[in-house]
Amino acid sequence: MFKVKNVLMASCIGACAAAGVSAGTVADNINVQGSSPVLFLSAGNKIAGNLYLPPSYKEGSRYPAVVVSHPWGGVKEQTAGLYAQQLAKKGFITLAYDASHYGKSEGTPRDFENPAERVNDIRSAVSYLSGRKDVSAVGTLGICAGGGLHIA
Repeated sequence: MFKVKNVLMASCIGACAAAGVSAGTVADNINVQGSSPVLFLSAGNKIAGNLYLPPSYKEGSRYPAVVVSHPWGGVKEQTAGLYAQQLAKKGFITLAYDASHYGKSEGTPRDFENPAERVNDIRSAVSYLSGRKDVSAVGTLGICAGGGLHIA
């Protein structure tokens, strides 16, 4: 069993919505440079994510990883994607994902905020990263309302 270490819990206080992109929309091609699309399951829903690798990534090496959760009403290409990009540049493997009911992830009704499901999505994202051979430890970062959902 993978042991989650060094869990980073944080939230960003302030405006949560990205300028010019309304809640419930998919911000295609924004904050995705250096990422690869991935899918993983959370309570039966397919969750869409963007996986970012450090620029110095070397096959066979192991890296610390961070799950980045978006604000309420957001999607992975907005704030979470920006944070994920910047953390990857600092040497982390990062995962920004659309929570259930948002963006390209499954879940109905659409744009539905369910804190219990969001916590499950975070756990599923941690499990996804912890299953990778190139990950040494997993931390979490929640942006704005996403920060209140992270658990130790």
